[in-house]
Amino acid sequence: MAEPPVRILFVINQFHQGGAERYLFEVCSALDRRRFDVQILTRTGVDRTGFYYQRLEALGIPIHAIRPYLPDIRRFAPSLARSRPYRVARNRVSSFLAERRLADLLRSFDVVACMQLENFLALQDALRDHQHVVIHLMSNRFQYTYDPYDELRQDRHYRFVSFNTSQGDDIRSLRDYELFQWPLSMDFTGYPQLPIPPASDRPKIGIVTRLSREKPLEPLFQSFKDLSTRVNATLHVYGGGDPAIFAEEIRRLGIGGRVTFEGHRPNLLEMVANDGLSMCWLMSVGALLGYASIEVAASGMPMAFWNFGSPGTSDTERIRQETGGAVYSFDSIPDLVGFSHARLTDHAALVELGVNLRRYVLTNHDIHRNIHILENYYLEASGRPRLEDSGSR
Repeated sequence: MAEPPVRILFVINQFHQGGAERYLFEVCSALDRRRFDVQILTRTGVDRTGFYYQRLEALGIPIHAIRPYLPDIRRFAPSLARSRPYRVARNRVSSFLAERRLADLLRSFDVVACMQLENFLALQDALRDHQHVVIHLMSNRFQYTYDPYDELRQDRHYRFVSFNTSQGDDIRSLRDYELFQWPLSMDFTGYPQLPIPPASDRPKIGIVTRLSREKPLEPLFQSFKDLSTRVNATLHVYGGGDPAIFAEEIRRLGIGGRVTFEGHRPNLLEMVANDGLSMCWLMSVGALLGYASIEVAASGMPMAFWNFGSPGTSDTERIRQETGGAVYSFDSIPDLVGFSHARLTDHAALVELGVNLRRYVLTNHDIHRNIHILENYYLEASGRPRLEDSGSR
């Protein structure tokens, strides 16, 4: 008699178009639903207008919510919101609400998989010590303005999933943990290789990012200023957020007439196909690429990266070799400018850059190649045998 499916409850904060939400959607879309019974818990109510809500609902996944929930005060009192006493108190109240309202639901699952450490911390005290919990780490410690690990308990065993090998350093102070590596992955079905626009005497460079103080765009603006002394380029910045936070930097550099903030584009493939970009500049952490980078690269767009990673990730030549000559990531403005200028003035080399990058991401980040690895990890976390041991799909 076949075993019943493994019941997995994914925990997320909301359904907007962010990295954690994209990660959840890609995983839920690819999991073998014959073996995994998938449900979702959101901590901030069900926002049916969220970008990924309808997409997840269309997969037939039940969605639950904790109500009432505690509002986020980061906009109004950022210092207080970052303080450990406030965070501990807030997460204990969140756990109390979750246990009071959803204790039976939480305990009915074989695995509780929290997308982002923050979502685990808000439930930590509601989850039994022996419950099978997996925490998907989405950010590095250096990206926070506080220590995100200071609420973890030393008497608990933690299972972490990460796409970044360097995060082992972030959690090394814990006594009992395991760190499982799994690459960011997405569905490339039907993804075409788009043609690169012909060589132009006025090339268009795109930046795809979230407009935030957490994203250090200043080096890219300085790089564009330096590049524009060599080629008659324009810069197009795509992403949600307030462009005003960079207005003073752009004014200081004197590039306002060449920079356009294009706003958020929900479909990056359409952006690449329609906007005539010559190349893109995005950010990496060493050789690690985010979802926007992976998706744009899959179209064959030539790209160079600004490395805003932690120490030890900034060796451009090592990164190039690790990725088979696909990823060129710099932490030197002259190097980024020189590389970009060389490619923009050699169309064959520019096209080759895009082709190599597309090949790399299709090989390493295809979720249909990678999902069985995560499925096996969930099976092991629940105490079930691996797929290889119990028969493949």
